[in-house]
This record gives sequence, structure tokens and C-alpha cells, in this order.
Amino acid sequence: MPELAWRWNRRLHFNEASLVALDFGEELWKWDASLYESSKSLATRLRRQGRDSDNDTLCYEATQTLLSDVIDAAGGVELAVDRVHEAAAAAQ
Repeated sequence: MPELAWRWNRRLHFNEASLVALDFGEELWKWDASLYESSKSLATRLRRQGRDSDNDTLCYEATQTLLSDVIDAAGGVELAVDRVHEAAAAAQ
């Protein structure tokens, strides 16, 4: 994993300066499930599994990995930039 992405991932999940992870809690997301494109399909999936499909559950399922996904995507960009720099150096 690229260095910056690794540091952000560690900060997100194992932040020693905080009592909880950076993505913990409701303050980061809009807690109206109808605002999420995936809410209808999530509700269907949850009902098939015999689980609650209330607003809180839908919002949790729709947002639980958002910050991790952004960090992973940024890590991909970081890796691509490193490869471009290496290719440019080799081409010179």
C-alpha cells in the first residue's frame, strides 16, 4: 500500500489521538436513507436476509465504508503518480 494511503488508513482505523475511529458516528453523514442511491436495493437485500431495513440500518449500510473507499482510491492515485514518475525517469 502506498505510504500516504497507509498513514491515512492507520489514522482512520487506529487513531491513537482519539477514542473512536474518524468515521465513527452520525455526524459525518446525511441520515436520511432516501438520499442514498443504493437505499432501495439495500432495503430489499436486508429484508431477504430477515434484517431490519429501517432508516438507521440503511444509512449505516450505505456509508460504513465511504472513508475507507476514498482512502483506497487516493492510494491508487498515489501509486499511479509514483509509476508515472518512474516511467518518466526511465524514459530520460
